[in-house]
Amino acid sequence: MLKKQKLKKVCSRQLDVLPHISIQKFRQPDSESFVFYLTAERPEDKSIEDVFCLLLEREEYAEASREWNRAAIEKTRDAVLTNILEPVIEHGIFSKIDGASALQRIHTYENNGIQIDESLFMDESRHVVIYDDWNLFMVFGYEGTTAYLYTWFTTA
Repeated sequence: MLKKQKLKKVCSRQLDVLPHISIQKFRQPDSESFVFYLTAERPEDKSIEDVFCLLLEREEYAEASREWNRAAIEKTRDAVLTNILEPVIEHGIFSKIDGASALQRIHTYENNGIQIDESLFMDESRHVVIYDDWNLFMVFGYEGTTAYLYTWFTTA
């Protein structure tokens, strides 16, 4: 399970990009809300914390509409990871949640066009809520070797 204490030990220089990260995003202009849903296969040599950081990093690039390539990542990785991990470590709640409850919460948000892989929420899956506020909901989880990061937020 993802632990806040272990995130502090993730060293950006040791991270590599994951071979493939699937990213789906949706923006609702009326409510100024956004949804990001990322999934990736976790290689055996990557810890859960590594995969979480890599998904969070990829989301940051997508949210800022920044180019995602190895040269750009290596050039800015330390700054980007510090920028995104400090608030997560300081303010994240890291509360365990079961798969059915996580999926139910995800379905309460407008997810137009986003295809949630419901098989990630069954059986031996693990989930942890990172943020649960009126303007931000983030949950990370995994089933087997597949991990996901779901984020809903509003700027209203």
